[in-house]
Amino acid sequence: MYGPMTTRRQYLWSSRGTAPIQLIRGQNRVISKLTCDDDTFTTMLEHLRQALPAEGVGLLSAIRSGRELVAGRFYEGRNIESSRTRYTMHPADVSTALNDIERRGEVVGAVVHSHPRTPPVPSRFDLIDATLPGIVHVIAGFQPMLSVRAWWLDFDQHGNAVAAREVEFKSGVVHGEAGERDSFPIVRGEFEQRGDDGRGRREFA
Repeated sequence: MYGPMTTRRQYLWSSRGTAPIQLIRGQNRVISKLTCDDDTFTTMLEHLRQALPAEGVGLLSAIRSGRELVAGRFYEGRNIESSRTRYTMHPADVSTALNDIERRGEVVGAVVHSHPRTPPVPSRFDLIDATLPGIVHVIAGFQPMLSVRAWWLDFDQHGNAVAAREVEFKSGVVHGEAGERDSFPIVRGEFEQRGDDGRGRREFA
C-alpha cells in the first residue's frame, strides 16, 4: 500500500509521505470537531503511557460528517525513533492499520502522538515533519499535567506547515493511577503557551 520512501522518516506517520487517496478523500475542508468514545480514548491514552519516556504514536480511524469526525478505532503504533521529541510509526503498523481502516469503510481521522515532557501544542519538529494535509493531529501532553488536544495544520503553497488551529475534541474522563490522585484532569481549550490569534489559530515562524 506504500511505495518506497527516500528516507526512513518518510513513512506516513512521522506525517511524511502520502496516504492512499481513498483513505483521506474529502478531507481538504477544515475539521472543526472530533468526537471519541470513552473506550477508544482510554485505549489510546494507555498505549501512549506505555511508550513513556519516548513519544508514543498511533492512528484513529473515523467516519466523517461534514466538518466533524467521529472516531472509530485506535490503532497502536511502534515509534521506531525511540525518541522523546520525534516519532515515526513502524511501517508494518501503518500498513496493518490502513488495511483495516479501508476494510471498515472508514478514513484516517487523526494521527495521534504524545509529548512526554511538554504540553500538547504542536512542536517545531511536529511542524517541520508534517507534509500531509487533511489530517487531524491529536497530541497528549504528560507534563505539567495530562492534557489532550486536537489540531488542524495549515500549509503554505510550498507544502510547509505554517500554522495550527485547534479542533474541538470531545471525549470522556480518564481514570487511573497518578500518585495520590485517582483521576487525570483532561485540559482543553486554553493555550498553555501564548501565540494564538484569538481565533484558535497559532502561527509558526
